[in-house]
Amino acid sequence: MIVFLSLGSNIGNRAEHIQLALDLLAQQGINNLQCAPLIKSAALLPQNAQNDWDKEFLNTVAKGETELSPQELLKIIKEIEQKIGRQARGHWGPREIDVDILDYNGQILTSDTLNLPHAQMHLRNFVLKPLMELDPDWQHPILHKTARELLNL
Repeated sequence: MIVFLSLGSNIGNRAEHIQLALDLLAQQGINNLQCAPLIKSAALLPQNAQNDWDKEFLNTVAKGETELSPQELLKIIKEIEQKIGRQARGHWGPREIDVDILDYNGQILTSDTLNLPHAQMHLRNFVLKPLMELDPDWQHPILHKTARELLNL
């Protein structure tokens, strides 16, 4: 199965955290990983966010192959985030690493723990830009638009 993941970090050595997450994903059954170049983006902040939450992110998108189910992959991702040191700081709070499943082989899934494709990915340039670099012809399974079209290029 082909999987697309977004990775972001805005605390500590951001590039190192992303690389470590990619290395750990490769060790846990995500094969043939390809990664878009890192880009910088402003933090998405909730209303009344603490001033120290406004820290610039590094983001990328990775593409790989796996035989893990979406739920197994999500479990491994959460373990990797914990291993890298992610702490709960509230909704959209700063994070050492954030890994989201964007797309799992074009599957559409809605559950309490996982929505596929990622519900907000088409609205986030920090996802669309690296996705465009990696696979401009990737097609959103619900919107039926390519990464290029979603980015309005």
